[in-house]
Amino acid sequence: MDFYKRALALREETISHRRWLHSNAEVGLHMPKGQTYVMEQLRGYGLDPHPCGHGVIAELG
Repeated sequence: MDFYKRALALREETISHRRWLHSNAEVGLHMPKGQTYVMEQLRGYGLDPHPCGHGVIAELG
């Protein structure tokens, strides 16, 4: 796989995620909006994410 080409293909999507996270910034490690957003995005990719402390985990295979 050409990772550079894949990164270029995902560029706009990545920018969109970054902009959402920055426009919905939360203070400290407790980030419920960000955690929910990440979990929703991972579900959209067909993964089954779970909260893990202040973060999120998902098994990729």
